[in-house]
Amino acid sequence: WAVNKPVPGLGDPDDDYEKVDKFYDYWFSFKSWREFPHPDEEDVEQAESREHKRWIERENAKLRRKAEKDEVKRLKEFVENAFARDPRVIKHKEEEKAAREAKKREKEDAARRRKEEEEKLAREA
Repeated sequence: WAVNKPVPGLGDPDDDYEKVDKFYDYWFSFKSWREFPHPDEEDVEQAESREHKRWIERENAKLRRKAEKDEVKRLKEFVENAFARDPRVIKHKEEEKAAREAKKREKEDAARRRKEEEEKLAREA
């Protein structure tokens, strides 16, 4: 039911993060052409008047919109769940966190060295 094709594959456990990111980008922005006919829709032909027919059509449209929203919500929850538990995503997040911490430590070390040198110069002077 995808509007945008081709649908990217799930990939392998050893895939690089760009491929994984592309997969989840596709599913987070998934668009469907699927229609959602509601099983309990009222029959428009049973309407007594034009106004009643229009009212039935509006009610049926509301039911279809609700079914579509529920389906989108269900799919989004499924994709978010898969994203949160995907070992490739978890590994990437850990690598990013480690890189941020290393950068932070490097900054702190540089500041500490600069401060020590300033103190050393102050003592010499």
